[in-house]
Amino acid sequence: MNGTIILIVVLYMLLMLAIGYYSSKKISTNTDFMVAGRRLGPLLMAGTLAATEIGGGSSLGVVANAYGSWGMSASWYIIAMGIAFMILIPLAPKFRSSQVKTVPEYFRRRYDKFSGGFSAIVMMAALVGLTAGQFKASASILEVMLGLDYTTS
Repeated sequence: MNGTIILIVVLYMLLMLAIGYYSSKKISTNTDFMVAGRRLGPLLMAGTLAATEIGGGSSLGVVANAYGSWGMSASWYIIAMGIAFMILIPLAPKFRSSQVKTVPEYFRRRYDKFSGGFSAIVMMAALVGLTAGQFKASASILEVMLGLDYTTS
């Protein structure tokens, strides 16, 4: 177990807690929390979307494959994200002007309840996969940092 790595991770976590505490003082309502008061500019919004998509599961998986059998072909992940951003840029003003908090809410208001429910189910299925990836990434990190067995981690 490397003490320097653990110290860095603990300091990072403490910094994240401090930022969260500081930010919580600026939030007054649930809507303000959900959509950041609708005050994010395009660059900050792109950064939050990227942070949402680039989690532990995707980062560790892409890195492992980049240095494994895929080589630099793992760059498809970043290229795909760039293409998605280009597709979303013209749609962003419509979502912002609709004053919705979620994509399923947009579909429900724009079309009908079925469309909203269907999009919610599709998004939940994707989130189950993302969550599983996060658990696997966390287990890998604990295995390396603390020397625990992967299954126990």
